[in-house]
Amino acid sequence: MAGFDFTKLGASGTESAGTKWSCVRDNTTGLVWEIKTDNGSKDSDTTDNNHTNIHHKDNAYHWGGKTALGKTHANKQGTYYDDWTGLVDGSNFCGFTDWKVPNKVQLRSIVHYGRNNPAIDTDYFPNSNTGKFWSSLPSALDSSRAWLQLPQQSKRACSFGAFRSMI
Repeated sequence: MAGFDFTKLGASGTESAGTKWSCVRDNTTGLVWEIKTDNGSKDSDTTDNNHTNIHHKDNAYHWGGKTALGKTHANKQGTYYDDWTGLVDGSNFCGFTDWKVPNKVQLRSIVHYGRNNPAIDTDYFPNSNTGKFWSSLPSALDSSRAWLQLPQQSKRACSFGAFRSMI
């Protein structure tokens, strides 16, 4: 194992020893991660703020949101979308109300470099998609792009925020 220390949490934020959990706490970093579900179907339109299954593994969103780095900068470049912001505002999911998109270092902290497709511990993150996952960090070379984690290959990439990807 890669030195991970995780704890399963229920939807209220208490530890969960059962077979159903909603979040995982990384006991090394202190970060809490949402667990995606494969129950039901994904939202047909994630841009309309009419969400029926916000935790579905196949939902994809534009880059941006209220916690995207550089969004409030006076000379911001590129487009910052808010299609996922309504999902986290005021929620008390797993006992937290301050959900955000992780930066690239935080996102990389749960990558399992000994695995592929997906490169994550599926005992704790069972419904992980092998798609691209946004970080909150825009590229320093081109602020119209943002950093992604490619969990199928344990690699990072930089890409445009105008298309939809996983959060």
